[in-house]
Amino acid sequence: MKFHSIRARTLIWLSLLFLVLAFSLGILINREMTRVMFTSVNAHLQAEIRLLRSILGEAANVTDSELVEAATGEHTVPLSGHYYQISTTDGQILARSPSLSLVGTSLPLPEVPNSKDPYSQATGPGLEPLRILTRTLSFPSGTVTIQAAESIEEVNSLLHSFRLIICFSLLTFFVFFSLGVGCILHFSLGRLTLFTNRIQRICEKNLTERVDEKNLDQELTYLARSFNTMMERLEESFGRQRRFLSDASHDLKTPLTLIKSNCDVTLRNTRSVEEYISTLETISRTTLKMTRRVQRILAMSRLDDMAIPSNRDQVELLTMLGEIIGSIRISQKEPDAVDNDSLVMTS
Repeated sequence: MKFHSIRARTLIWLSLLFLVLAFSLGILINREMTRVMFTSVNAHLQAEIRLLRSILGEAANVTDSELVEAATGEHTVPLSGHYYQISTTDGQILARSPSLSLVGTSLPLPEVPNSKDPYSQATGPGLEPLRILTRTLSFPSGTVTIQAAESIEEVNSLLHSFRLIICFSLLTFFVFFSLGVGCILHFSLGRLTLFTNRIQRICEKNLTERVDEKNLDQELTYLARSFNTMMERLEESFGRQRRFLSDASHDLKTPLTLIKSNCDVTLRNTRSVEEYISTLETISRTTLKMTRRVQRILAMSRLDDMAIPSNRDQVELLTMLGEIIGSIRISQKEPDAVDNDSLVMTS
């Protein structure tokens, strides 16, 4: 789809650029927020692992009652979202938090022990999303796998709300950005409209008028300078055209007057054959000269347009005047037969 408006194209491109930048910024903010919140959850899980490790290190065996006494707070509430579990490497559960044992459930055992990524996510016994930290530790009494889990349902809810806020904020910024860009383009391109109005006032009657290059923006100054240069060329071209018409009228007026005078004088009375032949010969010579003048006028016109090279010859004015006088001798035989206008033109 093509847009033939500078304003529309600029607005669309700037809006697309804003959307790309805003979308990228939103992704970065969402990733950073997710990292911060899950870092907090991970730190809490690591603290629980360290606590269980210290208790196991002091206990005589892993079934010691100190594990039960260590379970306080939310670990004692069934399906509270805070769990821990201790198992052997072959999957036998040795101990678990009251929040699991009271409802008779357990955490899913890790499929690949000692994985490079100790964190995993699973669905808890209360169908809530869990983040689980798994550590395999060795003690004098044997090697055990310790799991600490915490519900991330609240974290996911906060992240969802945060994403909605980001989307709404970016949408609001986009609306205000589009309105701002539209206003800026309106005022900026308004100068172009004024410039166009100035140009429209120039026509063939005032080709000498030019666009004032002062008080214009830099971009419009270049345009005004180019327009003025074009108008100078047009004015020069129209001037050559006017000169061509003026020269053509002056060069053709005298031969046409001679032809008309000879015809009028000859047709007023009955003439002999010799007189008719003489008149026709005069008209033929005059027509030939007129044809040559037309050709010279066309050649000069083409020369002005730089279409042909210049070829200039010297002309004997006295010889030309003698030919003109000889061509109007028939008019001198009957001066009373020629009207005043013809006498003025032939003289």
